[in-house]
Amino acid sequence: MLSTIVRAVPAALTALTLRDTIKSDLKISGTAEDAYIDEAIARASAMVCSHLRVTMADDGTRTLASEELIQTFLLRDQHRGLTKLVLARRPVTAIAYIKENDVDLTAEQYELEGRNGVLTRLRGLGFYQECFWRCRVKIEVRFTAGWLLPDQGAARTLPYDIESAVVDIVKGMRAARTRDPLLKSLDVQDIDAREYWVGGLAQGGGLPPDIQAKLAPYRSRSV
Repeated sequence: MLSTIVRAVPAALTALTLRDTIKSDLKISGTAEDAYIDEAIARASAMVCSHLRVTMADDGTRTLASEELIQTFLLRDQHRGLTKLVLARRPVTAIAYIKENDVDLTAEQYELEGRNGVLTRLRGLGFYQECFWRCRVKIEVRFTAGWLLPDQGAARTLPYDIESAVVDIVKGMRAARTRDPLLKSLDVQDIDAREYWVGGLAQGGGLPPDIQAKLAPYRSRSV
């Protein structure tokens, strides 16, 4: 396994939706539920990060918000032949620097696939082609990754599918507060029939299939 260390400058805000968005969607007026909604948004945002397999920084933080990170790769002999390195967060929107044993690489010596956070080592021979990352070296990458969240207004870049999933989770949590957590099925002939999602969001159950489907395009392929 490739050894990496990830350090982050934590984003100031990490909520993947806004309190006002939840209140508008649920037609809630007043402030009586504000504290609960804020807590539910934080929990739902964490659940989405977990489902998407967002890598934790060394301090335990994990977010989809845009933040600056430093990732250190320790390449050993068994990593000989690597042409690509995968950064811990994505999408990657900027590279501040890449160092091999504290020596800066130039922009012509690598290529970034920002959406997937993939760095390819290049060498120039009048044209550019892939080459191997050196072994027995420390590679340090300082980069910015993540999305601008809904609190950024028109500047936001967070996909609406992700925010919609968080809104759905919060709505499910709120609805589950008033129902019997042990109820699996209820069928009143010709009147009502209910069957709740097993586990339930309020009880820490897995995400329902419709929410998983919204998040599927953004899920990391590796932990």
